[in-house]
Amino acid sequence: LNNIVSLSKKLIEIPSDTNNREECLKILKTAQNELKGLSFSVFSKDGIPSVLYTNTPKPEKKCKIILNAHLAR
Repeated sequence: LNNIVSLSKKLIEIPSDTNNREECLKILKTAQNELKGLSFSVFSKDGIPSVLYTNTPKPEKKCKIILNAHLAR
């Protein structure tokens, strides 16, 4: 639980306006640094880069959501 709170605080501190591409990429990089060891797949939706992390050995389309977040507009 402490890891979730710590990561949440780090991500909340970064401005997440989708018009500021640099800050959005910083959020994704922070997540990647903090979630090392988890499977992930990178994708883009409406031109906005995203990363989906799963707690499975390799990324799967069908998985339970354990953490969901989005960048604000």
